[in-house]
Amino acid sequence: MPASCRLLLWAPAAVVVLLALAWVVSLAVTYSIGFAAPQSPWQYELGSYRGSLFVNYHPRYRTHVRPVHFYWFNDRVTESPFGRFASNRSPRPGPSPFWQIHAPFLVLITVAFPLAIGALNSFRFRIWHYLAYTALCGLELAYYLR
Repeated sequence: MPASCRLLLWAPAAVVVLLALAWVVSLAVTYSIGFAAPQSPWQYELGSYRGSLFVNYHPRYRTHVRPVHFYWFNDRVTESPFGRFASNRSPRPGPSPFWQIHAPFLVLITVAFPLAIGALNSFRFRIWHYLAYTALCGLELAYYLR
């Protein structure tokens, strides 16, 4: 097997491990990476907040910020460490619209886990794998839809 194929074989597992590490770090620190074109008045951010992965789109508040920047601050989780689903959008299309989407890390890990394991065992799952995965999805649905 060529080296590039072996690398692609392990890529989904690496994504799951990185998501798990990001979730653990997000329990103690809120962090984000912002992207903005030099001449654009808009900015995108990707980061974590209390167990959730978030994506923001908002106006650049400071024009002297670098096109790619990273920031963090200590933030103890006072609510559930399992994250939340959320979506925010500005109510009016004015000069400063924004949108924000939150998705829990645990849901993202649950969705990516079968791809990570399946790539390593040629997608040959036994019946108990399907039952355990269905039970896990049911628990997450019961928790997040309450």
